[in-house]
Amino acid sequence: MAEPFQLLKIIEIEVIERKPESHQSENVIFNEKYIRAVKDYDKNQFANLCDNERLIFGNKGKAISREFIRDLNHSLLLVSTTKFEVTQQTYEDDGSGKFPREARLQTRLVFAYNGHQYNFPVTDPVFLDLHKRNANILKKTNQIYLTLSLGLEWEGWYYKLVAGIICS
Repeated sequence: MAEPFQLLKIIEIEVIERKPESHQSENVIFNEKYIRAVKDYDKNQFANLCDNERLIFGNKGKAISREFIRDLNHSLLLVSTTKFEVTQQTYEDDGSGKFPREARLQTRLVFAYNGHQYNFPVTDPVFLDLHKRNANILKKTNQIYLTLSLGLEWEGWYYKLVAGIICS
């Protein structure tokens, strides 16, 4: 449903029902017939929206266990960082059938936040497309804003993801 809208668009929706589920307190059901772009958000004001959590989703790791997910009351964060690097990681077929037969390349972001280093996969389709065309896309960028999210449970873990990257 968000496809026709870009990052930094302020959209208006008609909420039909709030549907928080466990740590996903942000979930709502909305009227799909009433969704519209209102205006662009001034990215110079972005710092005012950033979360200031000590740790990302409560720990320094790349995922949260099923046991500890109950302690969270959110599944989205907006943070800023000035230390970051895009990397590529190759995953080979391990014979388990979990990965495709050919090697799979994953774009990841290594970044510093509140004195800790993190390394998460990037799922932002716009950024992935831009990075594919120009691997140096962030070379002259001093600061980025990241929308971080938690993936669905997989083998007892909820993995942390970079869902959006905004260059300042």
